[in-house]
Amino acid sequence: MTSSLENLGKTFALNKGKFENKLSFPYKFVNEPYINYDYIGESPGLNYFDGINSYKTFLNNLNSENMSKWNLKRETIKYCEQDCRTLYFAILEFSKEIYKEFRVDISHTPTISSLAFRVFRTNFLKEQNYIAKLSGSVYYFIYQGYYGGAVDAYVPYGENIKGYDVNSLYPNSMFNNPMPTGNPYYF
Repeated sequence: MTSSLENLGKTFALNKGKFENKLSFPYKFVNEPYINYDYIGESPGLNYFDGINSYKTFLNNLNSENMSKWNLKRETIKYCEQDCRTLYFAILEFSKEIYKEFRVDISHTPTISSLAFRVFRTNFLKEQNYIAKLSGSVYYFIYQGYYGGAVDAYVPYGENIKGYDVNSLYPNSMFNNPMPTGNPYYF
């Protein structure tokens, strides 16, 4: 799920049940050099939050007696526990939706790609359709074609430099050149 934890809580409407959404936390406050984990004192101000909405949410969850006795350790633990609950219930709701729609258990799919493949095989791949599995010299030959060169990132700098970027080089080569063939078998 490629979304922030806050958006996941909203997407799966976790606040409509007994579970709350992600809490607001003064990230910038804990980075102050004079603040230690045992800090107890005035609650952090607006300048320690990522915007006014985050600060308003923080104030809504803060009762008046905690304003001057704000405990960083207690609030950090509460924040982390709530993050874990929010993530857990988001995954649980996502799991229920996938199972209801496709009858697939996500606990056997560690990535979104493997989940998509499992949904495809379970619901859309017909008995007469096969997925080829290559091995031996054919597999090795194709593998060499997919194994690209080293990819490094550099800060672009230079004078009188011409740069070229080739898009879709592998598919183009596969389309315009003969490919090895063989008898696929079902797996």
